Amino acid sequence: MAKVLLIYPPWYTLLGMQCREIPLSLAYLAAVLKRAGHEAVIYNADISEAIPEAKKMDLQLESFKRYQASLYDVGGRFWQEVGEAMRAQHPDIVGIHMKTASFKSVVNLATLVKQHNPGTKVIVGGPHPSMVPEGVLKETVFDYAVLHEGEIAMVNLVNALAAGREPLDVKGIAYRDGAGKVVRTPGQEAIQDLDNGLPFPDRDAVLHKEQYVPDSYGICFTSRGCPFECIYCDSPRFWGRKVRYRSPANVVAEMVEVEGRYGTRYFKFYDDTWTLNQKRGIEICETLIRSGLPAKGVTWQCTTRADCLGDDLARAMKAAGCAMVNIGLETASDRVLKVIKKGETKEEIAEGIRLLQRHEVPVNLYVMMG
Repeated sequence: MAKVLLIYPPWYTLLGMQCREIPLSLAYLAAVLKRAGHEAVIYNADISEAIPEAKKMDLQLESFKRYQASLYDVGGRFWQEVGEAMRAQHPDIVGIHMKTASFKSVVNLATLVKQHNPGTKVIVGGPHPSMVPEGVLKETVFDYAVLHEGEIAMVNLVNALAAGREPLDVKGIAYRDGAGKVVRTPGQEAIQDLDNGLPFPDRDAVLHKEQYVPDSYGICFTSRGCPFECIYCDSPRFWGRKVRYRSPANVVAEMVEVEGRYGTRYFKFYDDTWTLNQKRGIEICETLIRSGLPAKGVTWQCTTRADCLGDDLARAMKAAGCAMVNIGLETASDRVLKVIKKGETKEEIAEGIRLLQRHEVPVNLYVMMG
């Protein structure tokens, strides 16, 4: 058995902002690691209180300058606090989530781990190492990278390390060989049956629960994969183009459990396109209504494409407590929509928005600037 510390790196807190959501991807990893007999805890370094002066900042150039100053001040109070929090867990293995924007933060975290105990194995995973593992593993503070969908690969990698053997046969990882060359192992097959192949995320594995509110726990995925070709998005490369769905009963069972355990009243579905399968969307709404959650005041939001909506679905979503739909407009230029391979026109997007407005479902638009 190994003790694994899973870390979500700081980003918002360095900008003087707060994002008090549990790291869902790490909660999935904690669940499968515990199922395999290991100990796993999650440290969210993005909700630190150690930069009080940053809370007065706004999103202007000055805030970016302060962000950079905090990011590169590895000996400062913030990073000291982070290092102490990590050391307090005495992990055998550390796993860190990495997006492109958090690259430097993750390097800082891994450096602090290695400074305290050079023998601790550091595993990095998430979107950025999945796309460019060679670039990430140039940083010698990282020992391994887990690529793409990480649950199976992470468990197999931790099993190997806990047994004291080299994980050369583990699928879905990258590492440096004896000559320093980055080697990718064959890809790990994606989990096809999400209902039975994955436990619910282990939200109880999150440390410092006093820093969260009930709605912090209401983050959910109901599917994995995206069939579209938008050139700015890595989702099809990360999850695959084939969309894999959880059943409506499985989705609502998780929501019922979270509401009962944490008192959560607001849920966020982070699927790329929650309404891609409109029939399934209606079934989730009907199952939600039967569960009694909407009658108790539980509401939710989702993200989707405007061309994946229909009248029956919008009506069902409203009845089931949908409080917000996030839609990627990206741009009001048909020319640019075509360049980015969005696969929609601005009129199709406008019609989807009008449909939701007819059913009194609020809409939030994502727009690319610059």
